[in-house]
Amino acid sequence: RDERLNFDSPGRTPQNLDELCKLTFKADYPISLGCGSLYGWPRNWIGVERISMMFYDDPELIEEIMDHLVDLTLKMFENIAGKCKIDCGSWWEDMCFNKGPLISPKIFVQFLVPRYKKITDFLRRECGCEFHILDCDGNIHELAPLWLEAGINVMFPLEAAHTDVFKIAKQFGRRIAFRGYFDKRALIAGKEAIDREFKRLKPLLKRGGFIPHTNHLVSPDVSWENYKYYREKKTIYLRSKNE
Repeated sequence: RDERLNFDSPGRTPQNLDELCKLTFKADYPISLGCGSLYGWPRNWIGVERISMMFYDDPELIEEIMDHLVDLTLKMFENIAGKCKIDCGSWWEDMCFNKGPLISPKIFVQFLVPRYKKITDFLRRECGCEFHILDCDGNIHELAPLWLEAGINVMFPLEAAHTDVFKIAKQFGRRIAFRGYFDKRALIAGKEAIDREFKRLKPLLKRGGFIPHTNHLVSPDVSWENYKYYREKKTIYLRSKNE
């Protein structure tokens, strides 16, 4: 920890940080700030089975790991507070499979929600950052309301096989936004399937707070013609979302 996750490690903060911050005000595109991970990184370091047991067998160590990540993140963000234009925070927390989360909602509320809030509250207060995008695969239904409680309000990539975005949107209204959810299997099937998929998503487009795109990479068996058709249709649907 002291070697790899030390705030004062040489090179952690760019020497031209002030210059980079000034450039954010000139950007004609959204500026995203990487907020890292409080579960996903430790899970990669420790392993799914071991970290699952540690929440019960060694909760103090889990808290120490997460608290250090929060402190490190906040110390880094203090360097840019008031100096940058930040449009959104970006998080990575792959912690769900096709049936639900890898940890219980109770454990999630105890260990993660208050720590997320320290970061999301700081960025809203000091940087005016109102949007936080979170990348989590699998079925997110049980955790989406808890992320929302923690200040994370944009869900991504919304794997079509596991998550019902229409249900979440109905539950939370415009408090929550989405990216992804386009079933990329339609790109393999062909133009008619692509049309059906955009038609399926049209109510979400009309609702707003939704950017449709494929979840993860486009499959190698998608033809160039199908992909071009998908992009052309996407432009048409985005421009006519209120019709």
